[in-house]
Amino acid sequence: MVILFGPGPINLSWWSAVLWILAGGVAGALITRLLKFQAPTLPVEKRAAWEHGIAVGLLCAAIMYWSLVNHIPHGYWVAVTVLMALRPLASQRRETLNGRLIGTFLGAMIALLAVWFLPLWGTVIVAVLCLFFLVWYSMGGAYLMQALALTPMLLIFASLGNVELGFELTIERVVFTVIGISLAVLLALMLLRRGTGREAASG
Repeated sequence: MVILFGPGPINLSWWSAVLWILAGGVAGALITRLLKFQAPTLPVEKRAAWEHGIAVGLLCAAIMYWSLVNHIPHGYWVAVTVLMALRPLASQRRETLNGRLIGTFLGAMIALLAVWFLPLWGTVIVAVLCLFFLVWYSMGGAYLMQALALTPMLLIFASLGNVELGFELTIERVVFTVIGISLAVLLALMLLRRGTGREAASG
């Protein structure tokens, strides 16, 4: 919620924002049920889930505060990286963090090559193909491929016909992703240490 309503010119009262979020959740649940998206169920201990949610929420809020106070237009990419890449289960964190980092680097290279060497209609085709692959891999759960497809699609659509802007956004995307991954790793280590200490105490 902080990421969604923090950086953009979305002027909504708190109750209307809640209604829009609930409507989006219902729509997403209906689409998931109609298209029969399925993912393996991985149970999370309730206490660990709460600790993870609170820690990630506070970190994202702090990042958004830093971004807004310092007028950094795409600073919210740091918060999005933390939110998307840092999973509650320790067994998933390495895969998603590596996937976010590698996928962003490879996607940034695709975006730069497309913006520099292709005409406008060619870059649009690349972006549309990336959108297709993003949806496809989102259904299958391959996070590295999701990040690889998301990055060029986002950067190309955001800088259509403007090579300098495309280069600037690509550099920002990579830098903010690295910052987000670094913060996520630090938070993951803190959560892991806390969980290990709790297991030792209970043992």
